[in-house]
Order: sequence, then C-alpha cells, then structure tokens
Amino acid sequence: DNFNINLNVSYLVYLIGLLSFLGCFAYFPFVGCGLVSLPMDLINDYRNRPTPLTKTEFQEESKQIAKRAGDLLDNCIEVRDNDIHAPTSDRNPGGKEGRIYNITNAKGIEKEYFLLLEDWERLKLSRNFRNSNPLWYILKLVLGVIGAILTVLWILHICLFMLPKKPISNLLNTVLIRLSDIGDGDFPLFGILAYSVLCIYLLWAVIWGMFRIGFDFLFIHIHPLQVQNTDITTLLLNVWVLLLCTYPMVQFIYESFSIYAQNTNIESILGSQVRRLYGFREFWLHNVFIYIMLAIFALYTIKTIFTGKKSWKNLQSKQDEMIRKDRRIHRV
Repeated sequence: DNFNINLNVSYLVYLIGLLSFLGCFAYFPFVGCGLVSLPMDLINDYRNRPTPLTKTEFQEESKQIAKRAGDLLDNCIEVRDNDIHAPTSDRNPGGKEGRIYNITNAKGIEKEYFLLLEDWERLKLSRNFRNSNPLWYILKLVLGVIGAILTVLWILHICLFMLPKKPISNLLNTVLIRLSDIGDGDFPLFGILAYSVLCIYLLWAVIWGMFRIGFDFLFIHIHPLQVQNTDITTLLLNVWVLLLCTYPMVQFIYESFSIYAQNTNIESILGSQVRRLYGFREFWLHNVFIYIMLAIFALYTIKTIFTGKKSWKNLQSKQDEMIRKDRRIHRV
C-alpha cells in the first residue's frame, strides 16, 4: 500500500523551493520563446546580411530611413503632447485608459526605434562592405543551425522523457552517459562538454526570449544586449533575470538529466525535498510549467512559420500607421 511520510526541511531548502517556484513564472515563458526565436533570428540575420550597394542605392535607402526617422520623431512629439494635454481624468487613479493608451504608444515607438536602428546599422555595413566581416554572418548561420538542432533535441527530450509518467526514451540521458563512458569512464570530458552546451544554450534562450517577448508584447520593456551600446540598467536587468531563472533552470536540468545525475547531492535536494514541498509540488509533479513552456513554444513556432520576420515588420508598420491616425483623430 502507498503511504506518505511527512518530513521537515531546513529553511535553506524551503527558500530554494520558493525561489525556484517564483522563478518558474519568468524562466519557462522566456525559454519557450527563446528556443524558437534564437535559432530563427540567427538564421534570419544571415539571410538579411548586408550586401554591397551602389551610391545611388545607398542614397535611396538613406532617404527611406530618414523618412522613417522623421515619422518616428513625429510620433514621439504626439505622444508627448497627448501626455501633457491629457484630460485630468486620464491622470487620476481612475483614468486608466488614457495612461494605458500613452504607455502602449510609447512602447510601440520604442520597438520601432530598435527596428530603425537595426536597419541603419545594416545599411552602413552595406555601404562600407569592404570593412565588414562576412565570417560573422556565416558564424551566425552555423550557430543558428546548431541552435535549431539543440531546440529539436530539447523538445523531443521533454516530450519523450519528462512528460510521460513512464519515459518512452531516455534520449539525452543516454547520449550523455555514453559520452562520459568513453575510455571506460576514465575520460568523461565529452559528456561534460555536451552537458555544458545544453545548459548554456538554455541560458542563452532565456535572455533571447526575454528580449523577444518584450519586443512582441507592448506591456514589457525592451532590453537588448548590444556590443558597446548596452545601458547599465539593461545589463543589471538581464543579470537579475538570469539570477531569478537560475533556480528553476537548475531544477529543470536536474529533472531532464535525472538518470545522468543520479546518486548526487542535487538529487537529494531537488528530487527528494524541493520537488515535494507542500504548496509547490502540485505544479512540479503535474508539469504545469513545462506545459506552459510548450504552449508558448508552439505559439511562437506558428508565428514564425506563418508571418516571418519581414512580414511581421510590415504588419507592425501598418499597425503603427493606424495608431498614428487614431492619435491624430483623438487630438482633434
């Protein structure tokens, strides 16, 4: 017969469980989005890489970007004027619609700014094509293909090993064990390297997913990490998100590689204690957060297939134009 044994855990173990539970609300949505968008964005960067332009072509493209910049500046002025001349009812606690309206427009402008900046940097590289490094975009293509393979492996591993009550296949556990057994287990370097690559890829997907979700949903700020162009607040926010996601990621990795990590201290802490804490265990034992991650993964996969990066940009430009017209009517 089945029976339950109630055990008291230490304060630190409960704190780990609490932080892991809270971090799940950030980790699984971000990683679900990042597993799709990271490899696709890397591949799209290669597809949209700079190409040599003549002087005439460069001037035409510059005029278009200048026009977009002018429209963006007009939008900024309109949002500022709407905020200054907004009715009093939109400024008090009860006037939520006016504040949400202005915030949404401001986030749309922020998104358009990053798109404009990206296109401008690409245009400058196209003009000075001789000074650009084509190997960088080839590297992005290689990383994108490797990322796509890792994404497929992770999704297959989740569906075949983690979700079923009785695993259909051990998949990545078997791969890691066999790599670690090279040389009769005396040289586990390849297993450790493969394990590190899988974990680091999840970290990268979390950061990328945070940026993409902030890019696609106007109620979240956009915080991209750019070389020599990253604000200290953006850097601190990304570090904070990484720290918050560390606990659920460690637990997720343990559950993914529970066979590979059996008979270890992490199994005793996460597998026997944290996973079965009252108040949290229902979410983990029933894989609630994993289903959320797969749902977000499926939604972003559908979005990527049916829209694509360029089509999505065109759609957003049309939506921004409609918003600008609505603001003009609202001001009148």
